Amino acid sequence: MNNNGFTSFNENTFFQFEKSGDYPVVLVVKNLWGCSDTVIKVVNVIEDQSLFVLNSFTQNGDGINEIFQANRWGQKIYESIEFSGGWDGSFQGKECQQDAYVWKITVAYPQGKVKQYTGHVTLNR
Repeated sequence: MNNNGFTSFNENTFFQFEKSGDYPVVLVVKNLWGCSDTVIKVVNVIEDQSLFVLNSFTQNGDGINEIFQANRWGQKIYESIEFSGGWDGSFQGKECQQDAYVWKITVAYPQGKVKQYTGHVTLNR
C-alpha cells in the first residue's frame, strides 16, 4: 500500500487512508544533539462499517417487508441473534397494533468492535 510519499514534521500529524488494509507507519525522532531513533508499526485500517435499517414494514401477507426486529415500551417483544431473523409484527401469538415501535440492534463486527444502533419502525397493516 502507498501513502503517496506523505511526510510530516508536525507534532500531531493526521493522515486519512483511502482504502482498508495494513499500512506500515514510520516514526523517526531526533533529540537536540542529533541522536535519532526509528519505530515502525503496522496500522490496520478497516472498512467503514454501516447498518441500514428500514423505518416501516407492512405485515400484510404480500411477502414484501414482512418482518422486523423491535422493542415496544421497554418490553422486549422480539429478539434474535440471527441476522436473517426478524419480527413478524406479533407478540405472544397475537398481532400487534399498527403503530411506531422502538428498536435496538447490537452489532459485533469481525474486528471485535461492538456498536449499538437505535431507532423506530412503523408497523402498517
